[in-house]
Amino acid sequence: MIVMTLAAAAVASAAVVWYQLPVFPGEGPVAFLMRTLRDAVQEPVGSRGSLIEVLFYWVLLAVVHELAHAFALTSRTGRPGTVGIRLLFGFWPRPFADVTALVTLPRSSDRAPVLLAGPLAEFAAWLVLLVVLGSHVKALGLVFVLLGPTMLLTNLVPLVRNDGYLLLQELTGERDLIHSARRAAHRAFLAPDPQTSHAGRWWLPWYGLLELAAVPASLVLLGIGLGGLVSLPSAGAIGGLAAALSLLARRVRGIDPGAEEWPGANAA
Repeated sequence: MIVMTLAAAAVASAAVVWYQLPVFPGEGPVAFLMRTLRDAVQEPVGSRGSLIEVLFYWVLLAVVHELAHAFALTSRTGRPGTVGIRLLFGFWPRPFADVTALVTLPRSSDRAPVLLAGPLAEFAAWLVLLVVLGSHVKALGLVFVLLGPTMLLTNLVPLVRNDGYLLLQELTGERDLIHSARRAAHRAFLAPDPQTSHAGRWWLPWYGLLELAAVPASLVLLGIGLGGLVSLPSAGAIGGLAAALSLLARRVRGIDPGAEEWPGANAA
């Protein structure tokens, strides 16, 4: 429910920006978006040059994302934020913003907007790019058209340590959410204890179960995709499943059900 609320808020805010954009004469924003999607489906994969161009736009959108975090934090602390670019694996550019000062903000109502600013600004910038690029979007292919929604969901679905995860921590008051959820899932499903009560936090074991399985499940999909590239999707699926089960087993073994909560872990 919380995830759906966050996603709805992000889409609604981006829609406000979208409807202020001057699109093509005689064509409303929704009609323009549907036509763009239809054209992209007809040309799902662009040329090698278009894929490089999409990567450039991905980096540009990531820069907007991190700048939005930094500006939102600066507006609340009065101190300039640090923004830069790291090279992952020695060549892949990855923008970042130092938002460690977020912990100095006393109220959740101050911290949450800083976390939400990045995904919203990034999605709004993608909508602007759709209008600016116009008919050129068709040449970029389906990858670019799906880029904005995919990045929005990737940032807001709180099953990895991302903006959505940190927002969920703020909304629930949990300061050690993943570890608390994993312990709750262990107590509820792996070693049930009738005396353990989750009153008021009934969702925590279920969230822990989803969080434990999310990344391993993605390995199965990755295996199928990589196997498909060499025309061996079944072999890829088997390899992905083996990797997923191995990772899931390590995650479950790493749970310490008797571990203490952090001080103030459930503070509002």
